[in-house]
Amino acid sequence: MRKNNKDIKKKTNEFGFWRYYSFFGKYSLGGILLIMLSIIAEYKFKNSFLCELFVRLLSSIGIALLIGAIFDFSKNSQAFTDFVSGILKDIIINRSFFGDLELNSKKQALEMILSPSENQIEQYSEMNPYFQKKIKEAMDMFNTNFKSNLVLFVEVKKENGYVVALTELTYNIYKVENEYEPIRTSFEMEDSKVISTQILYPHGCLNVEEKDVRSEDETVNSRKIFYEYNIPKNLYEYHSLTVKKKVIEKGYDHWANVCWTTLTPCDGINYKLRCLDGLTIKQFQIFDDVELYDIEMSEDKSSVSVFSSSWLNKFTGFSIIVSDT
Repeated sequence: MRKNNKDIKKKTNEFGFWRYYSFFGKYSLGGILLIMLSIIAEYKFKNSFLCELFVRLLSSIGIALLIGAIFDFSKNSQAFTDFVSGILKDIIINRSFFGDLELNSKKQALEMILSPSENQIEQYSEMNPYFQKKIKEAMDMFNTNFKSNLVLFVEVKKENGYVVALTELTYNIYKVENEYEPIRTSFEMEDSKVISTQILYPHGCLNVEEKDVRSEDETVNSRKIFYEYNIPKNLYEYHSLTVKKKVIEKGYDHWANVCWTTLTPCDGINYKLRCLDGLTIKQFQIFDDVELYDIEMSEDKSSVSVFSSSWLNKFTGFSIIVSDT
């Protein structure tokens, strides 16, 4: 029984013969033939201008066909394809390649990688804006200050008929584009304030005063209170600074909602809260993935510690309701 041509091709391909045979196609053989004819013609006709022109034309066409056959063979060669793919992977995926890109080019690369498919966009119309928001948040990290070594100790007690929370915190800040962003503190409740702020640097300590920066058109009953302090230019020579604060937040006659929210991303957190004067923790909630934190609550619910070594996004925080009843 006569074998099919496809079977012969498959058989020869198993031994690697077919891919070499494919090189000697009509283009490569035609190119070799033209080159040989040009050599013979050049040997036979040496003194004719037209013959010399014809010989050179044959030679050029023959070389072009032969080179084309070589590239066509290389393109279909698995080894050549793997070789070129390896080079492209090294160029495109290599960290140094993306490191040399401008911010706009990095953003475009993220958009190409994270863009949802057309089918996904048809099924979920708001998916693309969601990805765009995440990309923007990621790109903002290049221009956003962040905290590290964030440690907070909160003491909740009764004072003058009210439940108050006294917080001491320290954290490190870093320059962004050779500048420090202002130190900012926010509160939800009135009668809350910054008691003291210190900036620690390698050669000393600077006591500073944060100012209330609410705009004039905001009412006295505004739920947001912002304090701010601009770091002096003479401290820009330091790579990082340590900020130390004491703040007090006033609650109600027998209870308080002790909230903490980071206004910037932070690299981990160590948070401890202790209740005095018969106060206990009634409710505790984290506005983030709970699995990122190690939480320890005392049996009498008079204290809680929260620790995380993970990278935490801005606006991450806790809400702890403390009461004496």
